[in-house]
Amino acid sequence: MSLAPCTYKRTIHPDFPHETIVGTVSGVQPKVLVRKDDEGNYVASGPTVAEVLERFEVCDDLAEQLGIYALRKKRENPEWTTEFNIERTRKAIADKVASGKWALSVAEQAWIIDRVREGL
Repeated sequence: MSLAPCTYKRTIHPDFPHETIVGTVSGVQPKVLVRKDDEGNYVASGPTVAEVLERFEVCDDLAEQLGIYALRKKRENPEWTTEFNIERTRKAIADKVASGKWALSVAEQAWIIDRVREGL
């Protein structure tokens, strides 16, 4: 059983990516792809509201921190264009993901960059 969004303190931004979990099962017999959620219930593929909210909170917090950092860098380096600053931030996120320090999807990375861009 998943909780309704109104039971949470925060609401998920409407542009936040909701990625579907894709999987295949081999064999001749028809199969249904399901997984167990945190409560032990079997659910069809796709994140639950709680899982999306958790990902949103992580990404939103990171976007806020990176936005503050980007604004500080913009003030310290007035010769930097907004696009240069955004590209530095995008590359830094991609490097953290590639090194395994951050677990962000491509869509989540793009959403974070869009949020940072809005703040600049």
